[in-house]
Amino acid sequence: HFNPNSNVHLAQAYLRPDKKIINEMSDKIPLIICLACNRRLPENISILNLMNSICKDLDEFEIIIRLHPSVDYNSYLKIIKKLELKFKYLLPLNKKKFAYEYSNNAIFITGLSGVYYDLLYLGFKTIFYRYPYELFEELPRAIEPFEDKVQLLKQLNAIKNLKQKEWIIKSKSVVNYTLNHNILEVKKNNFMLDILDILDNKIK
Repeated sequence: HFNPNSNVHLAQAYLRPDKKIINEMSDKIPLIICLACNRRLPENISILNLMNSICKDLDEFEIIIRLHPSVDYNSYLKIIKKLELKFKYLLPLNKKKFAYEYSNNAIFITGLSGVYYDLLYLGFKTIFYRYPYELFEELPRAIEPFEDKVQLLKQLNAIKNLKQKEWIIKSKSVVNYTLNHNILEVKKNNFMLDILDILDNKIK
C-alpha cells in the first residue's frame, strides 16, 4: 500500500536470477529445499523437521539442501547434522551468487523469502511453507502453502505430476503481480532508462 498522492512509478523488477538447465542423469525427481538466511533459522529447522517426518515417502526424490549464499557452510553443516535427518540429501557449497542450475522437472520448497518469486519467474515448480509469522499482508502464492506434514506430502504428490504448461498457467499471474514481469521475460530497460522515461513523461 502506498500514498495515492505520492509519485510512485511501477517498474519491472531489476535483479533477475540466472537459469541454466542441466540434463538430469538420475531417474529421481530433484527436490531442492531452499533455506533462508540466519535470521530465519527457526523456519529453516522447521522445514527440515517436516521433511524428516515424511522421510518414508521421499524415495522417488533426490533431495538437495540449498543454503543461502550469506550463511556459513560449516556452521549449517553442524546444525543439520544435529537434526539427525533420516533421508538422504546433498548439501552443496553455497556459492556467492543467485544462480539456479537444475533440470526442468525440479521441485523447490521455500519459506518466507524472495527466492520463492525468483523460482516462479524462472518457471520452476515451487511449494511455499507458511511459518507462523505475524504478517501485515501475505503475498499471493501459485498454490496453497503448507503448514504441516500432511499438507506437505499432499502438495508434493500433486505438484510432481503437474505438467509444466499447467504450472505456468498457475504461476504466471503471481509473477506478473509481484515482479511486474512475465515468466522468463528479459527486462527491457535498466534503472537509468526507467528514470529518463519517467522524466520524459512528466515533461510531456
